[in-house]
Amino acid sequence: MNGVFLTGVSGIEYFYTPYLFAENGWHADPANYAFAHLDESGAWHLVYVGETANLLGRMRTHAQWLAAQRLGCTHVLVNLNAEGIRVRRVQERDLVARYQPVLNTQLLRDPRPRVRRMGYYPGG
Repeated sequence: MNGVFLTGVSGIEYFYTPYLFAENGWHADPANYAFAHLDESGAWHLVYVGETANLLGRMRTHAQWLAAQRLGCTHVLVNLNAEGIRVRRVQERDLVARYQPVLNTQLLRDPRPRVRRMGYYPGG
């Protein structure tokens, strides 16, 4: 398994390398990542997409990994990305919008419309 291209809703392709989560060979590198599993046809199914400035620290304590395992995940797809947090977050949101991973609840929620308040209007 050399790697896989994941295409965001924007049409941009990102190259990811698959690793078994249990390998524990993580390094403290900035990266985008996805918890995933292969189906019978060889297609990747993503259940969580994220970004981090320190892959080693993030994988050690990731709150979603147990839930991802219950959904059949065995791999972490990794895209090393030292271009900065803004670039990593754009990539994360691009892939979440395309794949709709079930564990990305914080990015899949519809934001509540905010009521604009222009000032105080006394009742009369």
